[in-house]
Order: sequence, then structure tokens, then C-alpha cells
Amino acid sequence: MYTSIYRLRQINDNTINEITTPYLWFSKPSGFNDIQDSNIQAFFDNCDILREMIEKRMTEDGKAILYLYIKHIAVCCFTDFLPTKKQRRYFPNGRKSICVEYDKDLL
Repeated sequence: MYTSIYRLRQINDNTINEITTPYLWFSKPSGFNDIQDSNIQAFFDNCDILREMIEKRMTEDGKAILYLYIKHIAVCCFTDFLPTKKQRRYFPNGRKSICVEYDKDLL
């Protein structure tokens, strides 16, 4: 079993810092170019059990608090395959990026 996962990153100072200093950058989904990259609202809307639990068991105030927290969720995107040069065009900034390999067992 492979333990590598990959991230396509823009070539800039932030990426260099991320590689040389052990940290990962998490982005807010509201800033993504492709809404399907991390459509958290669609996850809630399309998960019947979760939606039912929220509707039946949470007060209106509880829902408001939950949705407030959801706005602050950040995501770090990985892929489980090393994208070819041709495949990179489907990733945001894929043609102007480097691919960083991580050992998912160490993350």
C-alpha cells in the first residue's frame, strides 16, 4: 500500500516556507476557484442523516452557531496520485505549480 499523497502548490514564498518549515496551509472554501473542491454546504445538504439530525435536534440558535463555525472551516487539499503534466491543467494553477509529495503516515 502506498503511503504517499500529493499537493500541487504555486511556486511562491509561501510554498517554500511550507516545505522548509513543517506546516500546512489550510484555505477557506469560500476562496476556492472551484466550488466543487470543498463544497461543505452541499455535503450538509446531500447527507440525509446529517441534515435530519440538524433539523430535528437543533434549535434555531444551535443551527445559527453551527453555520457560523462552518464558515471558519479551512481545508488542505491533497490527491492520492501524482498528476501527470497533462492532468495538472485541471488543478487550480496546475500549470504554474510544483507537486509536493507527503508521507500520509507522518502527517
